[in-house]
Amino acid sequence: MKLKVRKSRLWKLYNLVFPNADINTVYIAFGRTIFIPKYGITQDLMIHEMTHLYQQKHSYFYAWIWWFKYVIDKKFRYSQELQAYSKQLKFAYQSFKHKDRNIAFKQRMQMKDSVAKTMSHPMYKGMVSYEQARKDIEGVI
Repeated sequence: MKLKVRKSRLWKLYNLVFPNADINTVYIAFGRTIFIPKYGITQDLMIHEMTHLYQQKHSYFYAWIWWFKYVIDKKFRYSQELQAYSKQLKFAYQSFKHKDRNIAFKQRMQMKDSVAKTMSHPMYKGMVSYEQARKDIEGVI
């Protein structure tokens, strides 16, 4: 796996398909490479992007097929993001534990809420509603 701190050549294509995306916040996994904005990458987000590399079989050939399906098939895109966000959340839960059970519970709920908002954001072109994302996240985690 490689990390490159620059926008991918795929950015123009990505921006055509997902015009609501912000170049400063979008990470692109392609084959064996994760393209990251200038701000770096957190460990939980690294888990998310590594999940996409795994989905692409760490292959540039399969990455092209994966991206084609990701762009045109809303259900496929959602299945891939649900898996990646689920792994990201599991990692975050293990990393950010709090001794107070009430605070820990609130933190988990806030994380789930944040992920559901992100998944239902217009950037993903209506792949899922907030309510459905929240429900599915509960079912996976």
